[in-house]
Amino acid sequence: MQGKFQPGAFIIFLFVFAGALAGIIISPFLSMTGIQIILGAGAFLLAAGIYTAVRIYISNQRKLLRTPAGADDRSEVGFVVDTFHELVEKLKDKEKELERLKSLAEDRAMQLAELSAGIAHELRNPMSVIAGYAKLLSKRIDNSNKPTVDAILNEIQGMDRIISELLAFTKPADIHKTPVNINKLVEETAGAVVSGNNLIKLIVNTDAAVTISADELLLRQALTNLFRNAAEAMPEGGELSVNLSIKRNTAEIIVRDTGHGISENIRQKIFLPFFTTKEKGTGLGLALVRKVIAAHGGNIEVQSSGDKGTVFRITLPAGK
Repeated sequence: MQGKFQPGAFIIFLFVFAGALAGIIISPFLSMTGIQIILGAGAFLLAAGIYTAVRIYISNQRKLLRTPAGADDRSEVGFVVDTFHELVEKLKDKEKELERLKSLAEDRAMQLAELSAGIAHELRNPMSVIAGYAKLLSKRIDNSNKPTVDAILNEIQGMDRIISELLAFTKPADIHKTPVNINKLVEETAGAVVSGNNLIKLIVNTDAAVTISADELLLRQALTNLFRNAAEAMPEGGELSVNLSIKRNTAEIIVRDTGHGISENIRQKIFLPFFTTKEKGTGLGLALVRKVIAAHGGNIEVQSSGDKGTVFRITLPAGK
């Protein structure tokens, strides 16, 4: 909202402009004392202009807040102080609301974890029975029916993997830290994911040996999920590169793939539990990765530009 035209402010602006222009023109012909006088006058006019601008701003704010000027004989300073206190109170209310929402989210996450764990447990038992009967059946049927039984077993293995991911995600991340050679861990997990896939070229670049204090089992699981996700983004082949470096007290792992990339509207959702764009995905892989990295005091970020591939950047505290 713009304020009304202020003649006083405009006149002062003209004085400041004219004074500055005159000072620039005649300063070469003045002595040091004359220049000082000109500078002093300019500084005075500038201060007067700033003071007038502040008064205009406060007057406009009063109008916006429907506070009549001079209604309670408060000074401009008092008005500014009251406005500041009002902003502080609003910030406190926002903080309380954020704390309430955070507590609500934690309660719902706990309820979801308990529900998911119960469902997973109830599903795994009958699946084990079905798998046992399928294996027994595969030994007693002729070769023409074995593909059908093998398909049943493959689906059971896929469901078992889903349940394992679900249980891993809902389980509290109890970290048992030991010194871990991150170079070796990265090479082993990435190599295992692309093993037997001749369409994907793996490149691992590492600095000197980097040791971090981490839960090796959880970190291995998180990296495996991340590398598997990158490999699945390149069904027709491509390049998977992993760069490991140490910067100050932070280990940095950068994972690049040349896959189809991630669109901007999806990029903000990929770490959410149960969000997936895959036909048979669970939406828990990347959610589990972020959970494990966060539990180690680290961070994970993603960058992607259309069909030019995706880059994941992981940072973890380094040192033993």
